[in-house]
Amino acid sequence: MEQHTSRKSKVKLSTGQSASDIFISTRVTKTNRKNQDGSPIFTTEVIRYPSANSAESDGVVIATGSNEDGAPKISKTANITNTEERFLTSKITEVRRQQMGSISSNFNLNAEEQKAYTEAGGTDRNPISQSQSNDDGTDPEDTTLNINTFDVSITPEGIKKNYGSYVYPTNLGTNGQDFIQFSIKRYKPRDINLTRSIGIIEERQQLDTVGTIALPIQPSISDSNNVEWNGLGINPLEMELASGSLNIMSQQGQQYVNGLIDRLKSMGADPNTLKAAKLYFAQKAAGVNGLLSRFGGGIVNPNMELLFQGPTLRPFTFTFRLSPRDNTEATQVRSIIRVFKEAMAVKTASQEFFLAAPDVFDIRYCQRGDTTRSHPSLNKIKTCALKSCNVDYTPDGSYMTFKDVNNTMVSYNLTLQFQELEPVTSKDYDNNLNQIGY
Repeated sequence: MEQHTSRKSKVKLSTGQSASDIFISTRVTKTNRKNQDGSPIFTTEVIRYPSANSAESDGVVIATGSNEDGAPKISKTANITNTEERFLTSKITEVRRQQMGSISSNFNLNAEEQKAYTEAGGTDRNPISQSQSNDDGTDPEDTTLNINTFDVSITPEGIKKNYGSYVYPTNLGTNGQDFIQFSIKRYKPRDINLTRSIGIIEERQQLDTVGTIALPIQPSISDSNNVEWNGLGINPLEMELASGSLNIMSQQGQQYVNGLIDRLKSMGADPNTLKAAKLYFAQKAAGVNGLLSRFGGGIVNPNMELLFQGPTLRPFTFTFRLSPRDNTEATQVRSIIRVFKEAMAVKTASQEFFLAAPDVFDIRYCQRGDTTRSHPSLNKIKTCALKSCNVDYTPDGSYMTFKDVNNTMVSYNLTLQFQELEPVTSKDYDNNLNQIGY
């Protein structure tokens, strides 16, 4: 058994609004065991240290891995933190690869052993040399522009930490009435988990709630679930052309078309069919459509079929009539309109070169005044962006205000247009068939 440990590397783990530095090294062990194909088995341990100068005894193993048949390439241990776990299969895995590359020469591997070493998490990057080390003996932070390790954090500035909670009418929620609740969430983009060469968008993180608005459920509640299906066809001649497309792109195109005509002859095609085929190829070559229909009075059978194209993002529109009955409700109504407008506004970033995303909304129909109880007989809604907020200040067709200090309008019409951030998929539905779900 042979074992080597890399130098420590500083790794920055950025989670949008905050960032932290950790120091890790990788210990690789060449065991005496072999896989079924005879390749040697290597094991890896990712070790976290409190600082760059920490002793080896201060390190704790946060992840392990192996190239053994059936073993995971990397898996967490009980010592890993929530933040480290988020970056385990992306940045931490990439740093492990680099560190393994820096010590691979210590093992004096042959070609077969090097292949097994790479399967255990090795890298084809150049090892970090001694001359590249920092003054404190740690490896320099990787500055390679790799989507797997490249973090961008556009931080909004001057934003409210919390908008507060608002209710209209003021007795809503105390009288057992069903209502709709809008929870304002601070937007965070989804992470990209790039394992090997495949990028996977991870599940959206739990977003922080920065305000709530409760309003009565209005008439005309509806939703519309859609997926994209388009009628597409491919006729027999197009299938033949597709199968020979590589030849068509070379200088053998004419021979291929001639060969196709000869094949039609061998299949017993009549002279009229051969003429129609030649006319079809002529219209494709000329980049025009309809020659066969124009001169022959027909088309090639397109084998039309409805094919799935992709999901859609559901839109939702809500219209509320807000008519305050006293000063308290007037204050609530003005604040509700203001908060919707402010939350949907584009945010300026601390870096003046960028703009940051607006806040987003979780929308839920609440049953019998209970904010923790979703209405089982109405649809659920995924996290949404507020795309449009329209306010009609004179819904009755004339200008009328109360005689209060703010001259509050007698009534407002508030129209909100939302759209979900993610499409609804089958995994969003649980096993409770007594609820409508999404």
